[in-house]
Amino acid sequence: MNMKKVSCFVYVAFWLLASFEYVIGGLSEDIELERGRSMPRVGLGTAGIHMVGGLGHSADLVKEALDSGVRMVDTAQAPEWYSEEEVGNGLLKYDVKEKGMPYLVTKIHPRSFEYDAMERSLYYSKEKLGLDKDTPIDLVLLHAPTCWEVLLYR
Repeated sequence: MNMKKVSCFVYVAFWLLASFEYVIGGLSEDIELERGRSMPRVGLGTAGIHMVGGLGHSADLVKEALDSGVRMVDTAQAPEWYSEEEVGNGLLKYDVKEKGMPYLVTKIHPRSFEYDAMERSLYYSKEKLGLDKDTPIDLVLLHAPTCWEVLLYR
């Protein structure tokens, strides 16, 4: 698939989402969390994004999504489906220093569920995402897709 087709798909997806928002309302409102925090209701999921446009192009897709108004990006450590590096490259292209950091979500790979491994993997994720030590990952989840039962129950 060429980049123009992928870009067109991204814009159409956002247009449809904006239309849906107009009809039912509320998708652009944040979910209120405790301690005065909030998170966007809708974001860009990046599973398989590097497989669609190829490495390098998926960073452009992340940037286009952010330029289109997406305020949350979801990625994960699982190299089988995600590329934190490409999300990080998209953040660099987006120029977060000027436009602000989106809400970032990542998931810890099942191989890193032990405490020490989990801590190391989070530092590694921040490095791949291009974040400095003071920039947080907003939400960290334990990745437990059922298709990886072999990894989870060894």
